[in-house]
Amino acid sequence: MAAFCAAQRAYFATAGLKRRALGSPFGGAGAKRLRGFLAEASRKNFLKVLFVDFKKSDLYKSTFDLTVYIEECYRNFKRSDKYTIGGELRTLFNDFLIKVSTFNDRAESEKAAFCDELLKDLDKCRIKMTLCQELSVFKSYKSWYHAAEMLFDIYRQCEKLKKHFEGSGQNHGGKKLP
Repeated sequence: MAAFCAAQRAYFATAGLKRRALGSPFGGAGAKRLRGFLAEASRKNFLKVLFVDFKKSDLYKSTFDLTVYIEECYRNFKRSDKYTIGGELRTLFNDFLIKVSTFNDRAESEKAAFCDELLKDLDKCRIKMTLCQELSVFKSYKSWYHAAEMLFDIYRQCEKLKKHFEGSGQNHGGKKLP
């Protein structure tokens, strides 16, 4: 009940209403607005907690940015390329993003091997990107080159992480991730 009253006070403060304007806290139109406010507040807090780990990872940020960029470029692909190689490229990067998001769930001893898997997947992405460039799938060379630079940056980050987890063995102690 105390949490409900605190939320009710917060609602009054944001809505600029007086307490009696709502009527009973358990009925009426005011209570519906209050329940909606509480549902919205709890959803926002849930989303903050849900995505807090991913925002810290540079690898995830870079991969997310590249995936979004590929999606934007995908809109400009020709129809014949959109549903063939473009769709494969899009799926490849979306799957890679999901795989990167599970990096923090791995045990410390498995992270070096997982980085190796990520590097193999990045090689597949690199091959597909090279094929796209040869077939002129991207609208311009600049857009392909920008995506290739982003891909190279992600590759470099994965190599650094692999060296970090291989080189320091099982004891990572106070070492900071690259």
